[in-house]
Amino acid sequence: MVKLKRLKINKYRNVRPGTELRFDDGYNLVLGQNGSGKTTLLGLVALVMRNDFTSLRDEAFAFEYELVNEHHRLTVMIESAGRAELLDDAEIPFSSVVEFNYAVKCVDDTSKTLFTIEGSPKGTLVQRGTESEELPAEHPFQAWFLLIHVAFEGELHNDLARLHAGLVTRFDESLGSFHALTGRESHAPGMAAPAMMRVVVAQAGLARVSTRLSKFAPIGIGQLFFATPGQPGGEIHIDLVAGSTHPPELEFLSTAARSIGALATSCRPASKNLDEQLRRGSVVLEIKGLAFTFKRANGMTLEHDLLSYGQKRLLSFFYYLATTRDVVIADELVNGLHHRWIEACMEAIGDRQAFLTSQNPLLFDYIPEFESVEQVQSRFITCKTEIVDGAEQLVWQNMPADHARVFYDAYKDDLEQVGEILIARGLW
Repeated sequence: MVKLKRLKINKYRNVRPGTELRFDDGYNLVLGQNGSGKTTLLGLVALVMRNDFTSLRDEAFAFEYELVNEHHRLTVMIESAGRAELLDDAEIPFSSVVEFNYAVKCVDDTSKTLFTIEGSPKGTLVQRGTESEELPAEHPFQAWFLLIHVAFEGELHNDLARLHAGLVTRFDESLGSFHALTGRESHAPGMAAPAMMRVVVAQAGLARVSTRLSKFAPIGIGQLFFATPGQPGGEIHIDLVAGSTHPPELEFLSTAARSIGALATSCRPASKNLDEQLRRGSVVLEIKGLAFTFKRANGMTLEHDLLSYGQKRLLSFFYYLATTRDVVIADELVNGLHHRWIEACMEAIGDRQAFLTSQNPLLFDYIPEFESVEQVQSRFITCKTEIVDGAEQLVWQNMPADHARVFYDAYKDDLEQVGEILIARGLW
C-alpha cells in the first residue's frame, strides 16, 4: 500500500513558493475558509498520488514529493516551464517546445539506492547500481510514464499501478461523483469523467474476459454484466432479506442499500453499446455509467434519481471506495449525511490514507485519537490566503507547533469535542 509522505510545491499557480507539507499515514484533515485552496490541494494530491501530470501540460509548475510503501521510498522531483511561457505561435507542436525536467530516486528500507532516473526533452537516463541506460525522452505528460522505468521492482510497481489503475481522483463536495457514477457529465473542478468501461468476451464462453476501464470504475465490475450468457449488459439483482450472495465487486451497492434501509437492490448499465465482432469471435460491450434501483420496506421501488441528496452521496462514496484501495481524497465528506452514515463511511475508509476537508466539525468526532503533538501537526493542514505584492497567495502548512500544543493540551483534558477546541482557540 503506497502512501504520500511529503509534498513540496516550489511553483504551482498562486500557491506560496516553497510550501512543504508532511502527511500522516492515516487521516489528513485540511482546514480553512472558503476560497483558501482546500479543493485545489486535494486535486493536487490526487495528481501526485497517481503520478499523472497530463492535465498540467500547459502550466508551469515544480514539485517534489515522496511516496512510500512497506519496503521502498520513491522521491520524485518534476518541473515544467509550461506551454504559456514558451509558446507564442499556436501552430508550433507542443512536443517541440515544452521544457521539462524530472528526477526520480528509489531507495529500499536499508537506505540503499535501487535506481535513479533523470529525464528531460533530450532523453532519459536510468541508473541501476553501476549500470546506466540511455533511453529516448519520456515526458511526464502521459499516463504510466513513471511505471515504465520501475517495472523491474515488482512490489513497488504493483502498488503504483494499483494507484493509477483506479485513476485516483477527488470525491467532490456535492453530486459530481454521483453524476460520474450514473453516466452524466460533471462540471465539478478536478472530477473524473463519467464512468466508462469496455468489456470484451469470447463468444465461446466466459473463459477469456478483458476489461478496459476509463476513469472512476473498479476493476472487474464490467465482467459482471456478462453473468447471464446471451444477455450481456443485463440487470444484476441483490436480495438483502434472503441474504443471497453477490460478487465482491458489488459490495459497495449492498452496503449502501442496507444503510438506506432497502430490502433489495439492482444494478445495470445506464447506457450500453453492444457490438458482435464476428470475425474476431468476440462480443464487445461498452458501458457509460450505471443505473440502480432500491426496493424499500413499504414496497416502493426507487430509481437512483429519486434518492435523497444524502443517499446519492452515500451510494457514490461507497462506490468511490470500491475504486481505490490505498487512498481516499474526499471534499466535504459529511455534506448531507446522517451521523450514522458518517460513522459508516469513516469505518469503511479502513487503513487507507485519507485526505479530508470539512466545514462541519461533526466529521472530527469520528477521527481516531490524537496521541502526540507531532501527530496533531501531521494530521492538520491549515489553508489561508494572504496578499503579497498586490496579489492573492495561497498559504498551506502543517499546523504550527505552538498551535498543535494548544490543541493537544485541550484535547487531553477530554472536556471538549475536536471541533470545539479548534473553533474556540482560533485554530480553524
